[in-house]
Amino acid sequence: MKRYLSGIAATIIAVSLVAFTAPEKKPLSTFTFRYTPATYTQPQVQDNSNWVSGASLCAGQANKACQMEVTDTYTHLDANNNRVLNTTGNVIVIKAVTGVDGSDYVPDPSTSTGIPSALDKR
Repeated sequence: MKRYLSGIAATIIAVSLVAFTAPEKKPLSTFTFRYTPATYTQPQVQDNSNWVSGASLCAGQANKACQMEVTDTYTHLDANNNRVLNTTGNVIVIKAVTGVDGSDYVPDPSTSTGIPSALDKR
């Protein structure tokens, strides 16, 4: 009888441990957006409408806004099936900082919302 009680107790403990284990967190998908204007002022880099879906080659001078990865919860497909940034609900907040040259701006993933990474060339 003692053996059965030990077995039942072990089963209850095992089931309890599994029941209260947090599920694995699924990594969020990201989408690439590229910067379209030819100038790199802070207001322009921080303006969500200046970023369009798709990768850029990021050629040319370094330390200018080029492209950024945006977490999927901050994007959606429009009526033409193009990936666009949200304008309501979960909206990214782009914070721009000066590049090395001190005159052009680049997105700063560490202070922005919904941007895990950015390439700063164009």
